[in-house]
Amino acid sequence: MRPVWRRSRHSDLDDEITAHFRMAVADRIARGESPEDADRAARREFGNVTLIKETTCDMWGWRPLSDFAQDVVYASRTLRKARSFTLVAVATLALGIGANAAMFSITNAVLLRPLPFPDADRLVSLSGADMRRTPASPMGVSWPDFFDWRARTATLARVSAYRGTDFTVGTGADGQHLAGAVVSAGV
Repeated sequence: MRPVWRRSRHSDLDDEITAHFRMAVADRIARGESPEDADRAARREFGNVTLIKETTCDMWGWRPLSDFAQDVVYASRTLRKARSFTLVAVATLALGIGANAAMFSITNAVLLRPLPFPDADRLVSLSGADMRRTPASPMGVSWPDFFDWRARTATLARVSAYRGTDFTVGTGADGQHLAGAVVSAGV
């Protein structure tokens, strides 16, 4: 349903088109044509009335908004008729949007957001390799090797060691088992 001001505008347009058509018929009758021939010739000359209305409405600039409003009304009417389809569609959209939001949050936290260190792009991770295995598998570094690397490095600003371990945080029944790491001081 159109708003009142738009209804009056469309009504005015209908009245104007009707008036122009009647003037064209009256003009032809005044030139001596029969009323039937004048009506037929005026309709042929005037063209498609619906197309004229649509073109005029396009010039008013409200057409895209009007089309969108009509689409929303039609969609809501159709969705009200098929309630089970609507429920499945809304549930599917909710799951899809939720899954995408969760994946973006994880990707943002893990890959996109920089590490909370100054010059995080300059961080490197070193490990030893067990050359007795094929292919060589990475392995931890012994403390003596770590101290040698730290003492002899000329290309690294600082060298620290870490080892993954589990911690219990809290006491008694309130204790939480958490994964963490033991990290040496960066010298």
